[in-house]
Amino acid sequence: MKRLHVHVRVEEIEKAIPFYAGLFGTPPTVQRQDYAKWRLDEPALNFAISLAGGERGAKGVRGISHLGIEADDESELADIRGGFAATGSQVLNEEGISCCYAKGNKSWIQDPAGIPWEAFHSFGETTHLKPDFPPALPAEATSESTSKSLNPGTRSSCCA
Repeated sequence: MKRLHVHVRVEEIEKAIPFYAGLFGTPPTVQRQDYAKWRLDEPALNFAISLAGGERGAKGVRGISHLGIEADDESELADIRGGFAATGSQVLNEEGISCCYAKGNKSWIQDPAGIPWEAFHSFGETTHLKPDFPPALPAEATSESTSKSLNPGTRSSCCA
């Protein structure tokens, strides 16, 4: 099952966590001092929050950082990557990266409004958030795809 992914940057995580826990009717699936994630089945949603603090994000530091689609397995990720490629946008593929307290494979595109979209499949846990996400992507559409493979623990974009 594919899940919509929404990542929001907040200024006060200690206020945001109780708000979203109330909204979703459940505590976060993952909670750290600078990050929280709810992985919900109904609606099928991966919702994350992290502290704002100068990182890039769509339209500023606070608010929506990026949107995306979470895949349950590599086959679903391949399907989502096909949709990304079909947009005509430059696609950035990342394999075996570590971020947002998870390890996984990701792809990124940017929509015409400049909002980063992420496709990802997570397959393990890590011990750090990685504050340098989403990656900077050129706004112009191309049919080219850029790939990079990074060893877990190396600097990369993120987040799921």
